[in-house]
Amino acid sequence: MPDAGWLRLGAATGLVGVTLLAACAGSQSDYQQQQQAAFYQEMLQQQAMAQQAVQAQQAAQAQQAAAAQAAAQAPAAQAQQQALTAAAAQPVAAPAADLPAARIDGQPVTSAEVAAYQGATGLARDQALSDLIDVTLLKDAASRQHLPVPAGVLTAEERAELERALADKLGLGWPADAPASTIHAAVRAHLLEGRVIELLNLPAAP
Repeated sequence: MPDAGWLRLGAATGLVGVTLLAACAGSQSDYQQQQQAAFYQEMLQQQAMAQQAVQAQQAAQAQQAAAAQAAAQAPAAQAQQQALTAAAAQPVAAPAADLPAARIDGQPVTSAEVAAYQGATGLARDQALSDLIDVTLLKDAASRQHLPVPAGVLTAEERAELERALADKLGLGWPADAPASTIHAAVRAHLLEGRVIELLNLPAAP
């Protein structure tokens, strides 16, 4: 018959063994969980690093594409800037009405002035231009002699009186009863003497 003490020891020993096995099993399970957690954490870190590498590569490719596009557009932009600079440097064409129809000693008589004089007198354009040159010289000379000069287009009477007064001021020596046409021819010849008159072949002002 087995000894009662041995049975108690065996039973106690068996209980301790079961407890040790359970403790070992628990320790092994915690270790595996730690290993798995470390593995998953490492995988997540690797994925994050791979994603950062992809993003960096995409950013570098975008920068290269932008640089290539800028380089391709640079010649066109430079050509456009050069064209704008050249256009800005070119003088702006004057309107036809501001272009000179004639010059008196370098001073312009514009097409607009000729058109206005033509409309006021009813003369043909060539006659209006020639007569406007005569009237301009007459008014300038009378002003230098401090004679009163009527404003605007001179009437026939005003012109005859101004020519006679100027002839007296200049001492041309014509009598008071000399015909107006004679005074006109003498004053005109005197005013044109030494003048440089340029008639320009330009279209009439609209």
